[in-house]
Amino acid sequence: MKRVLIFVGIAVLGFLLFAGCGEDSKKEVTITTTQKESAKGVVIKVSTLKNVKANPEDQTVFANLNEIFGDAQQLLSAAQTSGSLKSALLQTVEGCVTQSGDTITYNNCNYGSTGYSYVINGTITTSGDVFKVDLTIDIDATGSGYGTKQKMVYKGEITITATNIDGNLDYVVSFDVQGATSGTYKLNIKYDNIGLDASGCPTSGKSSIKYDVNAQGQSQSGTIDLEYGPACGDVKMYK
Repeated sequence: MKRVLIFVGIAVLGFLLFAGCGEDSKKEVTITTTQKESAKGVVIKVSTLKNVKANPEDQTVFANLNEIFGDAQQLLSAAQTSGSLKSALLQTVEGCVTQSGDTITYNNCNYGSTGYSYVINGTITTSGDVFKVDLTIDIDATGSGYGTKQKMVYKGEITITATNIDGNLDYVVSFDVQGATSGTYKLNIKYDNIGLDASGCPTSGKSSIKYDVNAQGQSQSGTIDLEYGPACGDVKMYK
């Protein structure tokens, strides 16, 4: 868990060193097998998000959100962190979750231990085919020896059916690693009428991943585009 608390600073510094030079003119690039799996993951995990309505206490929704953005980071050559966070997110303290109609509210859901706190606030609303999320996770590890603070914000609205995904997800991290770095890291994933086959695999449509990184007086921004299909596993990437 403690290593998770400093991933953003490391990821952002690496991103600034190795990311591309923007989006003046995109061209198709070679996509590896691993990147194809990440491109599928950005879509396939979305289909599971509505499951939280049936079981509000199930914290898997946080892990799945994080895996979606972890796959996006993988495609952007940033650090892949979703696996590390999953075990921590699944242990979020129960008893702080309430449900009223279509809306689930997380009120100071505090997962923490000696030296750090991990607090989740916000709402998830699932109404028909529409999934909405507005969540904030505050991490304070200043007493752990790592001297790290992070605020992670998840926002978005997606229409999810058995055959189609359309909408947006945003992920914003503000971080401060004492004595090292501070800054912000933003990702936006846009799902543009993505068609799914019977297994939930994308076979048509497009998605785009936009990033904006600021740290240590440096900045980097740009977009990559993904085209799916016609068969499951077929993906073209442009950047």
